[in-house]
Amino acid sequence: MKRRYKVRQHASGNQDGEIAAGTIVQHIGGSVALEAFSIDDAETAVRQQIGSGKMARGRVYQIFPPSESSEALRSLAVALDGEFHDCYLETAHGLMAEFQRIRFR
Repeated sequence: MKRRYKVRQHASGNQDGEIAAGTIVQHIGGSVALEAFSIDDAETAVRQQIGSGKMARGRVYQIFPPSESSEALRSLAVALDGEFHDCYLETAHGLMAEFQRIRFR
């Protein structure tokens, strides 16, 4: 049975497409819903949409499973050259608390 996964996009605070470890990113508003059988299928769909140009490179994508799922949130950083990296986002501190910092797994 397919379930609805929410995908949020984050971009560099400098708007330069940077996704290196330690880069400060911010949520760029809104989210996209995907129907998939699992979070792996949802990630595959995101990768395909990026490959086809429907979703932008130089971003971090967070894939949220449905609340009733035991699956964990997944984050995927996509470089401008199309290279993918598993990552997580940690909350920045101090004056930057509304932003998040990229950390690679």
